[in-house]
Amino acid sequence: MKKTAAVLAAAMLILLAGCGHTGETGAASSAPASSEGALRQDVLTVEFAPNGADSASLMTAAGRISQKLKDALSASGVEVEEVRVSMGASQAATAQAVAEGGVEVAFLPDALTLGEFGGSAVALLSQAYDTPSCTSDNPADWNGSDYATKWTGTLSAGRRVLICAGPSDYGKNLTARVNGGGTPSWNELNHAKWGLIGGNTDDILSLWLADHYEGNTCSDLDNTVYYDGYDEALRALAAGEVDMIPLAADLRIDYADLWDMDNSRTGESGGSGLGRTQPIWDEVNVIGITEPLYAATVAAAPDSPWAEEPYASALKAALDDLAEDSDLQALSAADRFARFDAGAMDAVRRMATLVDS
Repeated sequence: MKKTAAVLAAAMLILLAGCGHTGETGAASSAPASSEGALRQDVLTVEFAPNGADSASLMTAAGRISQKLKDALSASGVEVEEVRVSMGASQAATAQAVAEGGVEVAFLPDALTLGEFGGSAVALLSQAYDTPSCTSDNPADWNGSDYATKWTGTLSAGRRVLICAGPSDYGKNLTARVNGGGTPSWNELNHAKWGLIGGNTDDILSLWLADHYEGNTCSDLDNTVYYDGYDEALRALAAGEVDMIPLAADLRIDYADLWDMDNSRTGESGGSGLGRTQPIWDEVNVIGITEPLYAATVAAAPDSPWAEEPYASALKAALDDLAEDSDLQALSAADRFARFDAGAMDAVRRMATLVDS
């Protein structure tokens, strides 16, 4: 498997050699100049990290995206003579390339890789998600039918994860503790049966646990069951099989109709009812809120003009124009991007440290 992956990676780099990165950011970029209001660059080097999609389709998309990016940047006010596109051998290699200036702009399917290998690379954008109406750090503000959240239609980078207690007797006890202004102890959380889904959701949950409970992480929980995704975990919560789950904020909105629908019925989404009799807002309650979890991320080399204004905004506008483009979606593993809060990389780097330990 490793040998096959290496051959594929080498083939991709050879086939794209005509548009590969130079490894010399200074030579690739001219100083920003203005002519009749337009900013100008000689060359923009862009690298896409592998994201798990079919290699052949990614190579085909990469062959088409250069001109599309050039045209979109021109419409956004930056005239680029040449956009050179390369495919990274691995996510780590692409993160290192942008950190060291080998490429000016990198697309990574996971911000965690940037936090682990990206050094001083500047995170510009990350996959955008619809924002729920509640943004409070107080768990009690998310709980109960009077506080039912809604999608706002506003896009933001990343999304927080809610640590939710379900309708089991023990879950209700934890909810009552939080709604009464208390904070569960580590022993109380460890006594609960947890439904986990693996991946970055568990990583951000581990960061929350470590920050609040003296370095403890998911690996320190005594009673855990793993599920294939949020849907399976929510159904286990509804059935009382587990007391606690992490849930992206705020997917309760999408499951509100299914939660108290009979199991024999199917909702508009195509999912079957979860068979509860009370609203999801009364039975799935929040006892903690994590830092935002970031997925696909765009970063710039620290000394590149694209790391600063006005180029960063022009890049954002260009990607907005290409939001429906299937080639960009395939290569970037995202359809929309929002501005990344630079300070948020602190949490990403701390999460990367936890994953490595």
